[in-house]
Amino acid sequence: MPLIMAQEYANHADAGTEFALLATDPGVHEDIPAWCRMHGHCIVSTDESATEIRMTIRLKTVD
Repeated sequence: MPLIMAQEYANHADAGTEFALLATDPGVHEDIPAWCRMHGHCIVSTDESATEIRMTIRLKTVD
């Protein structure tokens, strides 16, 4: 679900926008970096607590 939510946000956001993705599914450690590579986005930071994973993502800028 976090990947679907990130894609939905990216579809409507401006290029270069940064946003925070909050998740509890540890699968985001593999899914989100792969999605970023495929679409030219960048993970700015990743923070983890006992209950939540927060990834800050910067959407691909216009070439």
